[in-house]
Amino acid sequence: MKRHLLFKSLLLLCALIVGTNAWAESVTFIAGTDKGSTSVTKNGITVSMSTMSRDDNYRTYASSSMTVSSTVGKISSIVITCTGNGTAEYGPGKFSGTGYSYSGYTGTWSGSATSVTLNASSQVRMTQIVVTLEGSGSSHTITAVSNNNTWGTVSLTGTTITATPNDGYQVSSSTPYEVTNGTATVAQSGNAFVVTPSTDCTIQINFEETPTYTVTITTPENGTLAVKVGDNVVSSGDKYPVGTILRITATPNDGYNFKNIQVVDATTHTYTASNVRDYTLTANDTEISANFQAKVYHNVNWYVNGSISSTVPVEEGTAITKPATDPADIDSKKFMGWIDYTIDGTTDTKPTFFTTANMGTVDVNYYAVFATVASEGEDTYEKITSSTLDTNETYVLGAEQSSTNHTMWYFCSYAEVDKNTSWGLSTNTPATTSPLKLTVSGSESALIVQDENGKYIEPWKGNFRMVTASTYATISIDDNGILKGTSHSDNTTTVNLRYNYNGGNGGFRWYDGNSTGTQAYLYKIIPGTTYSNYRTSVPTTATIALNAACTDGAMVYGTYSCSKAFVVPNDLVVSEITVLKGKLWVENYNSGDIVPANTGVMVAALAGGNYDVTLSDEAGSSIFDSDNMLKPSGDAGITAANMTKADTKFYRLTMHNGSEIGFWWGAADGAAFDLAANKAYLAVPNSAQLSREGLWLGDDVTAIETVKTQQADGQYFNLAGQRVAQPTKGLYIVNGKKVIIK
Repeated sequence: MKRHLLFKSLLLLCALIVGTNAWAESVTFIAGTDKGSTSVTKNGITVSMSTMSRDDNYRTYASSSMTVSSTVGKISSIVITCTGNGTAEYGPGKFSGTGYSYSGYTGTWSGSATSVTLNASSQVRMTQIVVTLEGSGSSHTITAVSNNNTWGTVSLTGTTITATPNDGYQVSSSTPYEVTNGTATVAQSGNAFVVTPSTDCTIQINFEETPTYTVTITTPENGTLAVKVGDNVVSSGDKYPVGTILRITATPNDGYNFKNIQVVDATTHTYTASNVRDYTLTANDTEISANFQAKVYHNVNWYVNGSISSTVPVEEGTAITKPATDPADIDSKKFMGWIDYTIDGTTDTKPTFFTTANMGTVDVNYYAVFATVASEGEDTYEKITSSTLDTNETYVLGAEQSSTNHTMWYFCSYAEVDKNTSWGLSTNTPATTSPLKLTVSGSESALIVQDENGKYIEPWKGNFRMVTASTYATISIDDNGILKGTSHSDNTTTVNLRYNYNGGNGGFRWYDGNSTGTQAYLYKIIPGTTYSNYRTSVPTTATIALNAACTDGAMVYGTYSCSKAFVVPNDLVVSEITVLKGKLWVENYNSGDIVPANTGVMVAALAGGNYDVTLSDEAGSSIFDSDNMLKPSGDAGITAANMTKADTKFYRLTMHNGSEIGFWWGAADGAAFDLAANKAYLAVPNSAQLSREGLWLGDDVTAIETVKTQQADGQYFNLAGQRVAQPTKGLYIVNGKKVIIK
């Protein structure tokens, strides 16, 4: 900044002689001292305007006026001192009237009248008004001078001296003026001086070098700190005058967040709200620094069926978002959403699913929820009013095309979150394009509507917006269900949410209250597909229960079927059955084989009880394929009506007369019967020429029992009759007896 050296020996005085004024009484009105509501009267002079009650200035508002009137004589001049310069905001150039002129911060009216009115085109703010009356007093000459023309100049209008400092200088703070000749009183307001002379006088305005203060910038760790004055970069050690506005910007390095900006002048100021800060320099040397802190992350663990499918580190205080890809359905159980707790067993109550949240100070877990499809159908939609609003439900945004055309249009998607975004996109084919699902919170008069990603509907006059913060997202719903809000674009206009059809290419948009169009409503989704058995753990094993009473004395028998393929364990004999030549033909799976889904089988073990089998996603291979006469009852069981098949007799595995295990008619004459879930029944076509009431597991069985006569002493045979050279764990026949190796 340019500085001039002060050489007192070279002091130049510049005199502006303005002639002789016929001097009479002057009345001075000072804002904050001479106060009134809209007028002040002093010594027979009344000043009226919009407001005169403030401590800092008088104000005449736009399209109003200021009137000065006298009851003690005619007014010869009015001099006003303003807070603005010329025609700038609040300046004297905003006044107009016959006999009125202005220069700098001063406006002057000259003439002869008992009442003077000045009209304001926009607001004028004044700190002082001097009213001079005509009279026969002595004439005095006022001379205005500067203590140094290179530091500043002076001008005289009427009795007001205006001081104009040059760059780097100011009116002296200790001795702003001196009466160097004659006598007079001087009233200062900023750089304006109103003189009331008693004799011819000379008023000297004193200028001095503007004090400057050092700005010290401390280089921070883990980030950068930049300071500017306007577009000019400030370097540490530069000096600036009081009132200089410093733009401070603190930028963190990767891996760090902004913590605060600190400014030390006479005291220490700490700013944490923003990393960009404007600071106005005070009359103190000033130090500026910035602090940053390392980002802190915690893990979000996404669990699927008891195991972590992914772990995502998320910074404290930032948004947690769902995985981009949903987990696959498990064992016909559909993925429904995520929750932050586990479900012990199952529940038919739909959980409240995660949408979005901010990371706290510890790791968090989310669990995938699966459910069973209880019934299937198309979704329907119920238009809601305030009395039907339920914050536990899910909604869509919709509108009927017209009163005669009830085609429903749904809000289905939106573009980037921006006030210039195209209208909310819509569809009338929800089966093809899914409507956007919405949740609501709050109350009817302060309703918050969010999408599945946690973004909010915000009223924006003339457009449609989805935003990430809910500051302006509160809307209301009246008793008829009409959605209204206050436009964020001007914060005052009431806007209604409407649908613009536009030949099917329109969308949802916020209109002002006077616009016409189709009203938009929230519609509650009435699910056509219902679910039950919500769970966070889907079993990957199935349990086969064997009743110890179903036995031939050596083995315990039962039947089984499963909607999933499963692996044959070592401790079970799993068989398929067909009928050949009036006998049951039984063939066994080997341990480790995969039984196909929905295959009826007979199972046997050395003892009754529960046996777990591992479910498999592999297809597996049936032994008899379509010739397997054991049919599955299914996961829900089977009724006689569904079991019925022409030219077929039906048998169930049971103890005949409490003593002989075998397949016996489940109903009279081999008719169909009801059977529990996950069992199997024997369906024998009449063509097999089997007309008996039952078949024993023993005399009427080929394969299992005949193994006994095919082996040599000490040799191991599996239950399919195959010799095993090196037996491992499992069930075998040795010397005609069933044995199990554990």
